[in-house]
Amino acid sequence: MDYFLFSAVAKRLAYVLPGRRVKRAFQHGPLVLGLELDRKGILLFDLNPSRAGVYLMERCPPLFRKKGHLDRFLEALIKGGLIEEVAQVPEERILHLKLVKRDLLGDRDSYTMVAEIMGRHSNLMILDEKGKILEAAKRVYRDMSRVREVLPGRFYVSPPNHGRQDPFSMDKWSFLELLVKEETPILSLKKHALFPTHALAELESRANIKGKGPMELLGVWRVWTDMVREVEEEKGYLYRDCEGFPQVVSPLPLTHRGDGQKGDLLSLLATLYMDRFGRETLEFGKRRLRKAIKKELKRVQKILDICDEEGRSAKEAEKYKKWGESLFIHLSRIPPGARTWIVEDPYQPGEKISIPLPGGVSHSQVAQRYFKTYTKLKRKARALEERRRRMKMKREFLEDLDWSLDAAQTLEDLENIHDDMAVLGLVKFHEKTKRGKPVSVPYRVFRSSTGSTILVGRNVRGNMEVTFRLGEKWDLWFHVRGYPGAHVILKNRVPQPQELEEAAVLAARFSKAHESPGVDVDYVQRRYVRKVPGTLSGLVTYSKFSSIHVSPSTPLDVKEVLQGGEIKG
Repeated sequence: MDYFLFSAVAKRLAYVLPGRRVKRAFQHGPLVLGLELDRKGILLFDLNPSRAGVYLMERCPPLFRKKGHLDRFLEALIKGGLIEEVAQVPEERILHLKLVKRDLLGDRDSYTMVAEIMGRHSNLMILDEKGKILEAAKRVYRDMSRVREVLPGRFYVSPPNHGRQDPFSMDKWSFLELLVKEETPILSLKKHALFPTHALAELESRANIKGKGPMELLGVWRVWTDMVREVEEEKGYLYRDCEGFPQVVSPLPLTHRGDGQKGDLLSLLATLYMDRFGRETLEFGKRRLRKAIKKELKRVQKILDICDEEGRSAKEAEKYKKWGESLFIHLSRIPPGARTWIVEDPYQPGEKISIPLPGGVSHSQVAQRYFKTYTKLKRKARALEERRRRMKMKREFLEDLDWSLDAAQTLEDLENIHDDMAVLGLVKFHEKTKRGKPVSVPYRVFRSSTGSTILVGRNVRGNMEVTFRLGEKWDLWFHVRGYPGAHVILKNRVPQPQELEEAAVLAARFSKAHESPGVDVDYVQRRYVRKVPGTLSGLVTYSKFSSIHVSPSTPLDVKEVLQGGEIKG
C-alpha cells in the first residue's frame, strides 16, 4: 500500500469508522489481525510485506483462524469498545485508531491502535492513554534495532523521519523548487517526495516531459493539480493484469494503464486484497504441503530400496532348501568330519553343488538348520513383498495427492487436501472455525457438446465421490494411463464419438500429463472399477477397458456448468 493509496484509505476510514463497535478480534498467524465490527464489517491489518495495509471489507478471507497472543490480548482489552477517531500521521503511512471503552463501574478507558504500514517493517501496537505500549504484533528488542525498541511497558516512539516531502501539502513554488533538485523532474519527485511508482508513471505519461525548462516545469505543475483534484474525488480505480487478475488499486485514474474499473475505493481495495491473499495463501499452502509430500515420498522410496536390498538376500531361500534336501539324500555317504560335500544338483542334473558342513553338530542337524533358514527366509520374503506392495500403493497415493495440489484452485480445495494428509499423519489438523465455513464441492461439472453431464474429480476425495457415489454402473469412467489425475465420469450410456473424446481430453487436461503432447486415456464402464481392498483411499483397479489417444490441448466445446465458467481450447 503506497503513500497515495494509504492517505486516501485513511481519509475514507476516518469518515466511515467512528461510531462502529468492536465485536471481537481474530488472528491468522502473527502478521494478520482483524477486528470484527458491528454492521457487518471487518477491519483487517495485514503486516505481510507483499500486501501490507489496512483494509475494510464486508467479509473476511477464508483464514485458518488460530488464537494468538495479540488477538487474545485485544479481545480482552477492547471487545465492545467504540471507535472514536481515525487519523493519519502527516507524511507517514501510520494510522492511529482511537478506541474508548467503559468498564463495569462506568469509568472510561481510552486506547490507541497504531498501524505502521512500512513494508517489511510494518507493525501494529496498542497504546494506553499515556502513549505506553501495551502489546505489539512484532516486538523489537535493543539487539534487533538501535533506533527504537517496541516492547510492552515502553513509551511509543515514532519511526525515524524519512526526509521526503508530502506533495499534497506543497504550494506551487515549493513544488517547482523541488522539481529542479535532480537531473529530471521525475527523478526529483522520486528521491525527495512521497511519490509512489504508479503515480510517477502517470505524471510522466500525462506531462510528456521532454526537458527541464520553465514551460516543462509549469506543465508538470498543471498536471499535478489535475491529479490532486482527481484524488480529492475519493474514488477508486482497479486495474487488472493480462490474465484478468486484480493488480493495482489507485485513488486516481492511471490513464497509462488503460481503462480501469471505477468504484468505491475501499470496496475495490477489498477485491484486490481478497484476490492477492487467496493466491498468495494458496501458493504458500501448496509449497508447504508439497514439501511434506516429497518428504514422505523420499521416506517411502528409502523403504522400497531397503526392501529390494533385503529381498535379494531372501531370494537365497531356495539355496538352503536345496542344501537341506541334498544332505538328507546323501546323509549315509558323508564321511565324519567332512567340512564340505560336493554332490549333483537334484534340480539341475549334471550340475555340481558344494554344501558347507559346520563342525560341532551332526550332518542331520546341519540339514535341519538349512531347512529352518529356508523357512525363515521364505517368511521374510513374503513379509517384504507385502511391505513393498503397500509402499508402492502409498507412493501412488502420494503422487495422487501431489496431482491434487497442482489441480487445487481455491483455499477450500487446499483445505480438503490438508485434511487427507492429516489423516495420514503427514501434517497436523487445523484448528478451524465453524463460523461461515463454505461448502466445498470436490468435483467439477461440465456439459458436453451434445448435452451430456461430465463429472471431473478435483482431488483424491473428489475422485472417490465422482466414481463411487455419483457414477452409476453403466456410466463410462475415464483415467489417464500411467499418470496421477482426475477420475472422469461421462453420464451417458450410449455416448457419441465426440463425447468420448471430450471426456478423455478432460481427463488428460486435469492430470499430471496436462503438458504432454499426447496421452493414452483408458475408459471403461464404472461397474468394472473397484477400490483396491486394504489400501489407502483413492486407489482403484479396473478391467475390460478400452483406450483412446488424445492431446490435452485439444480445443473443446464443453462448458463448466457448476461455476458458470468455460473451458477454452
